[in-house]
Amino acid sequence: MGGELPTQVMIEAISRLVPGVIQDAQSRQQESYRPELGGTNIEHPQYTRPQKIA
Repeated sequence: MGGELPTQVMIEAISRLVPGVIQDAQSRQQESYRPELGGTNIEHPQYTRPQKIA
């Protein structure tokens, strides 16, 4: 429990912002969470069960 996992998550998140780290530039444009879109989730809703059980 030395904080390795949170450190890896931060390195991954920050390095994705560096130009050239992501080989396909379109990948970043298709992220499911983008602050420039108001911080909303742009993917369709996903459920593990129906909202209304018949």
